[in-house]
Amino acid sequence: GPASLLGQLKIQTSIVLFVAGNGHLLFISALATSFTTLPLLRFPKIGPGTSALFEAAARLSANALVIAFQIAAPLLIVLLLVDISFGMLNRIASQINVHQESQPVKSLAGLGVFLLMVGFLVSRIHLQLGGMMASVEEMARALRP
Repeated sequence: GPASLLGQLKIQTSIVLFVAGNGHLLFISALATSFTTLPLLRFPKIGPGTSALFEAAARLSANALVIAFQIAAPLLIVLLLVDISFGMLNRIASQINVHQESQPVKSLAGLGVFLLMVGFLVSRIHLQLGGMMASVEEMARALRP
């Protein structure tokens, strides 16, 4: 279905940040490098000592999950605080339709926190993508046939 207005803003902002940070060039470069490093018609070399490689892949995946949680945590905390405050308001004045009244407040609070975090996100994503690209290239070289 159609995305909400805030959802469309997030999508458009992420596309602009991706292109402004040369993410599209990094992606195409990584794709080209992956085909030269690990050709499609040859099976990768998996020999003794590759358990360290798989541990590095697991560590890289865990780091990506931690970074995603660090980026999402401030917004989740703000939304939790909004829900708690409207829950207390519902206890005080039960005649108010709290669910209906909380939706615009959640949208504005989410948008406000997102706009405050944009500068942090740009620097954080740029640093993390560079480190992850180097790790992935190193792992792909280790699997070269």
